[in-house]
Amino acid sequence: MKILRYILTIAVIASMFGCENLDEQPKSILSPESFYNTEADLRAAITACYSPLMGNWNGISVRSWALHMGADDMTSRRGANKQRLLEFDDFNISTNNIDNRNMWNTYYQGISACNLAIANYEKVKMNEELKQQLIAQAFFIRAFCYYNAVRFWGDIPLITEPVEDDGLSIVRSPAADVYTQILADLEFAEQKLPVNWPGQPGAATKGAAKTMLADVYLTMAGWPMKQIDKYALAAQKAKEVMNLGAYDLMPNFKDLFNLATKNNQEHIWNLQASVNDKYPSKLGISFLPPDEKGWCDYVAEVDFFERFPENRRKDQTYYTEFTVNGETVNWQDGMLGLPFFSKYWDDANPKDKKKVNGDHLFPIYRYAEVLLIYAEAQNRANGGPDQSCYDAVNAIRARANAGVADDAPAGLSEAEFDQLVFDEKGWEFAAEQKRWHDLVRKELVAEYNKDKATITTTITKDNYIFPIPAYEREINPGLTQNPGY
Repeated sequence: MKILRYILTIAVIASMFGCENLDEQPKSILSPESFYNTEADLRAAITACYSPLMGNWNGISVRSWALHMGADDMTSRRGANKQRLLEFDDFNISTNNIDNRNMWNTYYQGISACNLAIANYEKVKMNEELKQQLIAQAFFIRAFCYYNAVRFWGDIPLITEPVEDDGLSIVRSPAADVYTQILADLEFAEQKLPVNWPGQPGAATKGAAKTMLADVYLTMAGWPMKQIDKYALAAQKAKEVMNLGAYDLMPNFKDLFNLATKNNQEHIWNLQASVNDKYPSKLGISFLPPDEKGWCDYVAEVDFFERFPENRRKDQTYYTEFTVNGETVNWQDGMLGLPFFSKYWDDANPKDKKKVNGDHLFPIYRYAEVLLIYAEAQNRANGGPDQSCYDAVNAIRARANAGVADDAPAGLSEAEFDQLVFDEKGWEFAAEQKRWHDLVRKELVAEYNKDKATITTTITKDNYIFPIPAYEREINPGLTQNPGY
């Protein structure tokens, strides 16, 4: 793994100009000793913590989709240049897979930037309370990067300080130690972050830290940690977010993604995109069918689509009628015979679906997930659902049904209600990079892929985590490989 000696100069360039090539060696004489003096210096360092995540062609908005293809909500076009995606879809991942390597690099670039800021922020001369709020963002981003990395690769290098020797002797740490660090970082962020940053959409907040804590606790209750006492903590943190009074469901599901309403009351934390700042989103033509000259990178799975309840949310999630030579073609008669996703396209701009680059936000956490985390965790902690669990789920079901109540059946057992919440989350967050992690923590990957004809291998828990990139092991032989790769 190529950890930077000091990425300070590159980080500053990234914050100013959107440079994403963070694994170049610094070319300036700037150092932490000469740079960390003013509030502007610290703000630039914090911006650099965010920069690798959005990226352009190498950030989460492009490269992370592949790592979620093993879920049952998405697939990709076959017989085209989609092998990097299909390897995950078919559970036949090469150790040289470019998306696997790029996401590893993205998360460790983010971690490196955060480590540098955290190691040096105390030198800055400024208002102490604001300084603590600013650096709390670095703790939050570091937790986010480690949380994703540990779920994708299991035991990973745990680095919390700047590395001065390229990190070529660093070995993997147990996943349990990584989770301990994640919780520590999030607890700091939760204490120090403000409830909001006026005029700074996308900046991490107290609500975002509490939401990620709830999510982490829920994951720790499942595979591989199986610490079921964490259900109560997940419910508690989700309830704290609900009690902040800072968030609510948007009445119209599609307004979550339309450009005019993109930073709305439901989005707790997201990655901001900007074509002008060279950090564009990639949520247009990549989702378009080949019938309309789209790239068809990310395509809907038929079985999942057919299980999806018929309501307004489904209509606003999927693209099922294509325009070909002025004629309307239903998805069954399309070139691939598959439905597509339309949830990210801007309703006010019909040409949005054909754009390579856009200004859409990339959603990470929104209030609907808090409600579903609460419903699941409270049900599991109590051994059955209470009215608050039903209230949380029913609010989402009503929104999905165009505001008309569609309440969950009363009197469900713990297991029945758990299944209902699992299904509801799948539909609510289709193609939002949530389903894979839910299948893994609930040990359902094989069950929900059993009818996929393209899978020729037997899915085991070895498939729950991905290979350490071959390049990383070539330059650091101390990195062992995961079983099965």
